[in-house]
Amino acid sequence: RGTGESRTDFASYGADETANDLEAFIMQNDLRNVIIVGNSMTCASAILVATRIPERIQHIFLTGPFVEDKELSWGLKWGIKAMFN
Repeated sequence: RGTGESRTDFASYGADETANDLEAFIMQNDLRNVIIVGNSMTCASAILVATRIPERIQHIFLTGPFVEDKELSWGLKWGIKAMFN
């Protein structure tokens, strides 16, 4: 979400939004035995997806997990927006 060749005009960035994107990708492509690697904030996204569709997830690997769901400060929100726009 907002990196690589994806759009950068998302209204929000976060674990829930990233999990929704990943879950939609898995379902649209009818993927099974998926292995998800999450790093930092995307660890929370990996956990969310694994709990929503456990029948499609084989493993999750979490590196540098940051899974606490907290409101981001205005400075961090501004920094993220600046990096991806």
